[in-house]
Amino acid sequence: MASKILVLDDEENYTRMLRDLLEQHRYQVVTATMPEKALELLKETAFDLVVSDYKMPVMDGASFLKNARKIYPDLPVILVSGLMNTPELVKVANMSVTLVFEKPLNTQDFLQNVRRFATPLEPQNESVVSAEPEILSGDSQGSFDFPSPIYFAAECLLSRSALQQVWEASKEGEWIAFWQPEGGDAELLVKELAVWHSGDRALSSNFFEAEDIEADSGMRTLEQVLLSSTASPVFGVRVNDRPLSDLNGQKLLDFIDRDGGGKLKPVFILTESEPGESPPGSLNFANQAIRVIVVPPLVLRPSDITLYARRIAAQAVSVDRDLAENVFSEQVAFALLCHDWPGNLSELSAVIKALVKRSQDGMIQCETVRTLLAPRSDFTMPACDIPPQQRLQCYLRFRQRIFLRDWQRRNKLMASDLAQQLSMDNAESISEKELLELDLINSEWARLV
Repeated sequence: MASKILVLDDEENYTRMLRDLLEQHRYQVVTATMPEKALELLKETAFDLVVSDYKMPVMDGASFLKNARKIYPDLPVILVSGLMNTPELVKVANMSVTLVFEKPLNTQDFLQNVRRFATPLEPQNESVVSAEPEILSGDSQGSFDFPSPIYFAAECLLSRSALQQVWEASKEGEWIAFWQPEGGDAELLVKELAVWHSGDRALSSNFFEAEDIEADSGMRTLEQVLLSSTASPVFGVRVNDRPLSDLNGQKLLDFIDRDGGGKLKPVFILTESEPGESPPGSLNFANQAIRVIVVPPLVLRPSDITLYARRIAAQAVSVDRDLAENVFSEQVAFALLCHDWPGNLSELSAVIKALVKRSQDGMIQCETVRTLLAPRSDFTMPACDIPPQQRLQCYLRFRQRIFLRDWQRRNKLMASDLAQQLSMDNAESISEKELLELDLINSEWARLV
C-alpha cells in the first residue's frame, strides 16, 4: 500500500504547491495549514512521513516537531524553511529532525529524499480524485473506487461496502442519513464526507443536536460556527429518540439557501433504539429526500477493530506523556476480537484507553483484557493460553453465537424455533444457553486456513 505524507505549512499556496508536486509523483498527501490541526491528524491517522515548514506563527517547526515526536517517536520529519540560523539548526538536530531543506526547494533532491521514507502508488492504482489519490482496488466480492479513508476504518468487506455507498451518494449530491448501532462510528464517515466535499483536510467537522436546528438560539450558534472560514460545509446532525420526519427543518433549509449559498450539506446520524432494529427504508426531511446508509456494527468488522484499537492506543499515549507506546500481542488481539462490542467504537475507545493506563512497560496483558471485557460480554471470554492452531475454531464459534443470538432477536424466535429451523435433534427442548453454546454447526469451517 502506498505511503501517506502529511504536509504542514501556514502559507496555503506553498502547501498546495508541495501537495501538487508530491501527487504528481503518485504520493498520497494530506495537508494542514495549522500545526494544531496537523497534530490532530497525526493522532487520528498513520503517516509515513511529515514535511513541515519551520517559520510558523503560534507554534514553530521545532515546537511542532517536539509534539509530533510524543505521538510517533520514530516518524520521519523533514523541515523546510526559508532561513534558519545556527542555533535553530542545532535545536532541531537535538530533537532528531530527519532532514532540513531550504526554500526555494531543489525539487530533485527533495523528491529523492522523500523516496527514502515513502512509497508512491503503482501507476495502475492512481485515482482521478485529487483529494486522495489512493483507490482501494476491487476484489472478487465487489468493486470499490472510493478515496482511501483517513478517519473511518474500512479494512473489511462490510465497511468498504458502506463507504462505497457513501462515496456514490456524495458524487450524486444526495443528502445522507447514517443508521448506526449504539456508540457507532458514523461521525467518522461525516469527517470523510467533509474531506471529499471540500478537498481541504484542515477544515474542522462540526456536529449539532437535532434540537439545535429547531430552536432560534441553536440556529444562531450553528450559523456562527458554519460561517467560519475554518469550518467544513459538511456537518453532522445527531437525531436521537425521534423520527427525522418529525423535525422542523425549515430554519435550517432557509439558512442553507440564504447564507450558505446552497453549499452547506447536513448529514444526519440516527442511532437504533435497540440492537438489531431495522433501519427505515427511506426518509424525508422538510421535503428533501434522504438516502439511508447503514453503518455495520464493529462485531462484524474484526479487522476494523484491530485498526481502531491501535489508533486509539497511540492517541492515549500522546495525551499521557508518562505512558509508553503500546504493543498488542496476538493473545490480546484475539481477546479483543472475541468480544461482541455492544457499545461499538465508544466502548472500544473506553476499553483501550483503560488498557493503556494499566499496561506495564508498554505491554498490554491478556488477563487485563479479560478482566475488563468479561462483565460487558454476553459470552464467556476465551482463555489467554489457547494454542494458535485452535484460535480459528474458537473465533468461529464466537461468531456463530453472535449470529444465532441476533437472528433470534431480529425474528423474535424462541430457542426451540431456531433449533427446529436448523434441523437439530431434540429441538423442542433446547434452551437458549444450550443453543448459544453449541459446537460449530459446520465443523468444516474451522479448516479454512
